[in-house]
Amino acid sequence: MVSAKAQSYSDMPTTGRISDLSDYMVKLENIMKSIDNATAECMVIKIAIESAILKMNDGLESELLHKRYILFKSWEVISIELGYEHTHVHRIHGKALQHFDMGGYAIDKE
Repeated sequence: MVSAKAQSYSDMPTTGRISDLSDYMVKLENIMKSIDNATAECMVIKIAIESAILKMNDGLESELLHKRYILFKSWEVISIELGYEHTHVHRIHGKALQHFDMGGYAIDKE
């Protein structure tokens, strides 16, 4: 799709449809625009989530959610870094999710 096709000769029947390189360029540009739009939408959602995490009252819960959902750390790494047992980290996580508030921002876009 990025470069011109080489001429191929075959004894197989063809459809006779002739396509132009400009058709591929238009398709490529449309795909690139949709990727850019999706990336921008994801960045808006990520910023909203980060802001909501930073606004949490409990610093430990905020730190745990930041490590898990922004830095994508594993539960084992988080428990080592925070100095808590694995099960206690999960308890803190459960409470953090109960206290988490997006401030009216709806992530679910249909």
